[in-house]
Amino acid sequence: MASHSPSSSGCETPPKKKPKSYPQSFRAEWLKDPEFKDWLIQDTEDCSKCLCQPCRFLFKDPNKTALKRHMLSRGHKAAISSSAGMKLTQFFAPKEEPVTAKDTKVARCETIVAAFFAEHDLPFILGDHFWDMIRHAAPDSEILKTASAKRTKMSYLTVHGLGEHEARRVAELCKNRKYSIMIDESTDVSVRQVMALVVRLYVKDDMATRDFMLDLVEPFDGTARGLFDAVMKSLEAAGMDKNSIIGFGADNCSTMMGGNAGFQKLLKDVVPDVFVMGCSCHSLALCAGHAARCLPDWLETLIKDIASYLSRSPKRQETLSLLQEAVKAPCHSIPKVAMTRWLSRGAVIHRILEQWEPLLLFFSAEAQTREGKVDRATEIAKRMKEPGTKHMLLFVSFVIKKVDQLNLIFQSEDFQLHRLYQDMSDGYRLLLAMYVKPAVLSSVPLHEINPTEADIAMSLDRINLGGRCETHLMVEPLGSGEKVLRTDAQSFLKDLCSQIRKRFDLDRNSILAELKVLSPRVAMLPAEDEERPRTLAPLLARFKHLVKDADRDDVCDEWRDLPAALATAPVAVKEETPPVFWAKVAELKNAVGEPRFQHLCELMGNMMSLPHSTASVERTFSQMNRVKTNQTNRLLVATTKGRMLASQAIKESGNAGCTMFEPSASLLQDVMKNGPRHRSQSKEVAGVTLGVVD
Repeated sequence: MASHSPSSSGCETPPKKKPKSYPQSFRAEWLKDPEFKDWLIQDTEDCSKCLCQPCRFLFKDPNKTALKRHMLSRGHKAAISSSAGMKLTQFFAPKEEPVTAKDTKVARCETIVAAFFAEHDLPFILGDHFWDMIRHAAPDSEILKTASAKRTKMSYLTVHGLGEHEARRVAELCKNRKYSIMIDESTDVSVRQVMALVVRLYVKDDMATRDFMLDLVEPFDGTARGLFDAVMKSLEAAGMDKNSIIGFGADNCSTMMGGNAGFQKLLKDVVPDVFVMGCSCHSLALCAGHAARCLPDWLETLIKDIASYLSRSPKRQETLSLLQEAVKAPCHSIPKVAMTRWLSRGAVIHRILEQWEPLLLFFSAEAQTREGKVDRATEIAKRMKEPGTKHMLLFVSFVIKKVDQLNLIFQSEDFQLHRLYQDMSDGYRLLLAMYVKPAVLSSVPLHEINPTEADIAMSLDRINLGGRCETHLMVEPLGSGEKVLRTDAQSFLKDLCSQIRKRFDLDRNSILAELKVLSPRVAMLPAEDEERPRTLAPLLARFKHLVKDADRDDVCDEWRDLPAALATAPVAVKEETPPVFWAKVAELKNAVGEPRFQHLCELMGNMMSLPHSTASVERTFSQMNRVKTNQTNRLLVATTKGRMLASQAIKESGNAGCTMFEPSASLLQDVMKNGPRHRSQSKEVAGVTLGVVD
């Protein structure tokens, strides 16, 4: 007899509908409820959520039932009883306990280990095994028996100990001093937009111009207004006077340098006399990238194809290595092309030319094994064998080398602004001399030469293509193809020089030209030398906010007296770097023992805080990428900043890194009182999550 299921009989019971749930939000009246008012607070980041103070428990979907259930839990009751009679500020305040000599040694040990983790960008989670391992290795140490800083405490010591103390030190250095700010934005490995803020100032005691990272923030948005508000908030939090800003450096995008609504316009509205400088390195890269459009399209394709064809194949790299050994070429690999910096092509082209013979053999063999197929190896081999390919690579390598030499100078974090005008003028003149008539260069001021004018150019056969390219033309003549090569070369040089002229002010009366007075060589010239400016009036007119009106006569008099004073000084002042030179000049005394060049040295010291590039900010992002990797991508920006500041603190300690690092007395006192831990916990309660899991 057949059985009948409910479904087959049509008597199926319809499923019950689940009651619709509605998201709950925090209500302000709960703070007045006698049951909740002593322990409940509203979340500062999300006003729809609330927080239990003693338990630090976050109610993501708050309702009265959930609050009462939590209130009756054993954990909440225990937390309430332990914090009874305390205010919130007292609950998270460091405890005052007597400190013993052993406590100091333990705190020192833990802080030095945290410094080791910070300097080497090690994940905090390694601390869980580190202390067990080190105690096992040295079981007799009384200090190691007590010391312990696993992942949570390690984060407290690094972020809220070393990091916060370093941030305070930098802010303290900037007080009562003029300083410059340099900013840039980037995206980290977790696709968070971050902005780095670096300050530059002249530190007389160190006889150096120093760059310090002050903050790493996640701006509200990437607009000029968003970045400006983030910078002002950081300066205010550090207690730094925004009116002490004398210089601003950034890249040359419209967000930063826009004249109507860019960051520099917003900054000038607050500090009208601020000196604005686009990054010299970035400007040179833009000049070269723009000029590259005049080169044949196949050149960029060839460079990228060669690098990518070999980059991810061990078999191909091994084959190339065998060919390198066979032809006795250096066993070097082909570097990858950096898409964001056109000048990176110079290193790739240099290596391709160095490995030209083994590369030609390699791609010729690859093309034969793929006969009848169209692929990259065949196209590369065909292009490398075509007349003119190597000639063009030799020419481009020759020009990029000249631009790279300038770029390397301005990548330095040392003060280089006094060299910018002269070095850029010399480099620009060398590039012009490759295709401009000598008579024009000798008779027309540099800034008045229009590089694109046809009348000033030499004939094509006289264009300087570089020694290697010219020699290769003798060995492998191109016939009619030589005219094409020289025409492309002339177009490239014209556009490159035109872009340099557009982005750099090479007028002899420009502010960059006036800054040569910072150079020790110029300052030490005899007063009658034409190269030495007779007066500093043009400089004082531009930087009038750096010198009081009553002191301007003294500044000009001290500048005129300087050569004679240096000639008779009891201590020889040699031509050194500007920070060292002017620090030594400041030590010279007059007959009554007072500083002889006080006003002049004060002006020079302030101007040595001006930026010439943002290379130090780019290095900050490189360090950020070492701290926050694919394995540690859960680190929040605040934690990443703390680790980077901790690393900076170790570098600035003056010792040989973490191996000889000695924590300051104030830091040790803070650690012994559990200051970093309590600051971290109080920030968590205020709605800021530390985010130390890595």
